[in-house]
Amino acid sequence: MFSKTSLDRIRKSVKKTEREVKSAFGQRLRRIQRKGGSAGFDIDYVPELPALLDTPETHKMVFWCDEDYWDEIKPIGNEETGTGDNQIWFTEYSNTRWYPLYKPTSLTGVIPET
Repeated sequence: MFSKTSLDRIRKSVKKTEREVKSAFGQRLRRIQRKGGSAGFDIDYVPELPALLDTPETHKMVFWCDEDYWDEIKPIGNEETGTGDNQIWFTEYSNTRWYPLYKPTSLTGVIPET
């Protein structure tokens, strides 16, 4: 995981922009893009945490929305309900769960097996 000092340094060194993108199915999605120099990463807004990663040497960050926030930004026609806590969550290939990055939470980040 990142230390608080590392997170502060990353936050100060990158520029944050938000934009809407279209998925392969034509749905509008909101995405936070952070760019710093030649490197950058995308953070998707999600109502529920996605499945854990199955590709080695990969990582992902998402902004897990609560019900009220998701109602404001959800794509047209999307009937999902936000279940999160309005913060960025992180996972990588070797993890067995998602981890919150900024604040303590009562949510676990464990994806139920189907």
